Amino acid sequence: SHRPSRKPSSRPRRQTPHGPNLRDVPSVGKKKNVVLIIIDDLGQRDLEIYRSGKVGDYHTPNMNKLAEKSINFEQGYATHPRCLPARVSLLTGKYPARFDVPADPYFNASDSRYYSFGKNAGTFGEVFKRHGYETTYIGKWHATKKTGWPWDQGFHNTIGMSARGTVQSYFPPYPVNGEEVPPLNVKNDTKKYFRGEDYLTDELTKEAVKTIQKAEEKPFLLVLSHYAVHEPIEVPEELVEEYAHLRNHTQEYVIDPSYDVFQKIHQNNPKYAAMVTSVDRSVGRI
Repeated sequence: SHRPSRKPSSRPRRQTPHGPNLRDVPSVGKKKNVVLIIIDDLGQRDLEIYRSGKVGDYHTPNMNKLAEKSINFEQGYATHPRCLPARVSLLTGKYPARFDVPADPYFNASDSRYYSFGKNAGTFGEVFKRHGYETTYIGKWHATKKTGWPWDQGFHNTIGMSARGTVQSYFPPYPVNGEEVPPLNVKNDTKKYFRGEDYLTDELTKEAVKTIQKAEEKPFLLVLSHYAVHEPIEVPEELVEEYAHLRNHTQEYVIDPSYDVFQKIHQNNPKYAAMVTSVDRSVGRI
């Protein structure tokens, strides 16, 4: 049977009040430079822009400024509550179920089968590389263990990369299970470690700034993947002073007795607040 064609909708399309003008984005020729900043384990409500118009206790002025002139995806969700499968999804564009990752947030993430992209699973790094981009990955990888390192998945340069989920300390030499953060740039060069002098978030930001500043002839893709704000909750003491009024930090109440999980209902942790501010300053520098 014949169906009449649908009439065009008379509803006006929703306009984004502060959408970016892509003509103003720095580029090389017709190819735009791309910077992706990943902040690990950051809660949506840790940012002032998502607190229903209220001023949050954790200050994020640089992200506020970025949000004002950007497109904000208010219904864009992580594909999994655990960082490993969500990170693999971000890199590959595939749901965790494609890699047989269970939906249970308490699944055994140490199982080696979850540390693999699987056969023929490409990353956006590979796509950018094929199109002539200089690709750099800085910071936390935590997606594979034995194969599929950043240099195998489309990234020319890697700095401060680790397959671990976190470091034991954010201060030099940034140990991971008693070892320093694994090698940068050169595959299988176990003697070439990431050497830094400052707080890890600041050091990775310095490397990102260097990458941007030295980019000249080729368009670039830069992924700055912070270890923060993942535990351990560590930060330079001078940043904590800003949040001295939050000294009444408590664990509050248990939401799942079987897993002994605590749910926070107030922003009252001064050290965590300072960590959020430190990554916000990183965004500002970039």
